[in-house]
Amino acid sequence: MRRSATVAASVLDQAASSLTNILVLVIVARVSTAAGFAAFSMVYVTFTVLLGLNMSYVGQVVVLEKGGAPALAAACRSATAFTALASLLAGALLVAGGAA
Repeated sequence: MRRSATVAASVLDQAASSLTNILVLVIVARVSTAAGFAAFSMVYVTFTVLLGLNMSYVGQVVVLEKGGAPALAAACRSATAFTALASLLAGALLVAGGAA
């Protein structure tokens, strides 16, 4: 893909992500109570921070991979394995915390 097309795709991706985030927040704010929106906001902030950490730790490694197809495949496998294990650990912690 040409560089200008790559930049345009990246900008459009970020714009779509931002607009959907705002849309979700507006819809939840309109249909929930103040206490419900506060609870949703805390969960949403946590999700956003964890997503950002995952993208910076995992996503950038894959995006910046300069090797050929075997190196990229290895980076994708590693990223998938890390994300799956981290998700399982986070889920287990949430279940354990919810049971307490």
